[in-house]
Amino acid sequence: MMFQVAERNGDYIVEAYIIEDPNSTRGYWHPLRNFGCRQGDAFLFRDCTCPKLTDTALHRMVKAYKDYEARMQDQQTLEDYLKTIL
Repeated sequence: MMFQVAERNGDYIVEAYIIEDPNSTRGYWHPLRNFGCRQGDAFLFRDCTCPKLTDTALHRMVKAYKDYEARMQDQQTLEDYLKTIL
């Protein structure tokens, strides 16, 4: 399993390279956790915690991150709507 720290819009995000199809060698980088501006914490998580993750825990983290992103998108949409009516 491969892990990396990626920087997006000033946030440091730990990602895992996951091969979803067992018949393929091609995978995708999936975000696991956003550390905001805490670069050192992101590298510590990548180096110390990630190697200990089981496949089940890894997939749960990917799902949790996707759910979090969806909630944040919904919240942003709600905030934009409230601005237009207030």
